[in-house]
Amino acid sequence: MKFTQKLGYTVIKTNAYSGSGIERLKKLLENNTSVLAGQSGVRKVKHYK
Repeated sequence: MKFTQKLGYTVIKTNAYSGSGIERLKKLLENNTSVLAGQSGVRKVKHYK
């Protein structure tokens, strides 16, 4: 994660079960083209819905 931040990307920790970080993520995604990256099986699609 620190490597990604050093490259200038915004990194937001989220938790689909507790809802932590979801509102911040939604605000950043709104009206933007974005890429969600992460390991397989970490529920990236659940965040987006």
